Amino acid sequence: MNKKFWDLIFPRKCVGCEKILSPSEQVFCRECESKWILSTERICKECGYMQYKCRCAPKDVKKGYIDTYRHLSSFHNATAKKFVYTLKHRKNSEAFSYAANSLFSLICDEEGLDFENCVICYCPRSKKAIRKYGFDQAQILAKKLSKISKIPVVNALVHNGSHTEQKLLDAEQRKILSQTTYSLMPNVLPKIKGKTAILVDDIITTGSTSVACAKLLKIAGAKKVFSLSVAYTQKIYKGGVKKLVF
Repeated sequence: MNKKFWDLIFPRKCVGCEKILSPSEQVFCRECESKWILSTERICKECGYMQYKCRCAPKDVKKGYIDTYRHLSSFHNATAKKFVYTLKHRKNSEAFSYAANSLFSLICDEEGLDFENCVICYCPRSKKAIRKYGFDQAQILAKKLSKISKIPVVNALVHNGSHTEQKLLDAEQRKILSQTTYSLMPNVLPKIKGKTAILVDDIITTGSTSVACAKLLKIAGAKKVFSLSVAYTQKIYKGGVKKLVF
């Protein structure tokens, strides 16, 4: 069916405010895109860089598992929250393409990253969540990023089926749960060994999921793990943001 005709029946709406988009607008209306850009340019209080340049990580992200950490935006912004919500709950192809193109700009910005010696992996969604929403958002992001970058996707990790929603847990509970939640897919070692694994997810909160997945990728022989996410929830303490910088 003709795309213009389809858009007349089901008009595209801004993921930030639900306003009907003009033909020249992709995912956000102009106002919400400005807000999204502001969220990516929000200054990190720890390192002093804008979010898309920031390399700060949650305190659970320790050296030895994740070598580099990058994200696009802070999660402390209504537009950023709605964008991540769309990625999690709505199979919006244009939103995924927008996110993947933005993530691609981060890996292009990474000095010394050899695309020919990289693979893209992702933190898999639980089977329960896939049944509920019909898709795995991290897998779609990984595939979109692969299409743009020409870096192959390796389905390296499997979710073991925990029925506990992480948003209901505190940091310590998340850490304990994540240690048993993921495992390596069979016969994945030859595809990972000696490579830089770009580990994709939609959002990082405590870092427990990323650390658990990165640890498995290192066990599989990954030379380095580059964690890449759309948003990062910075935990605010008295005196500022408590994070590890490396």
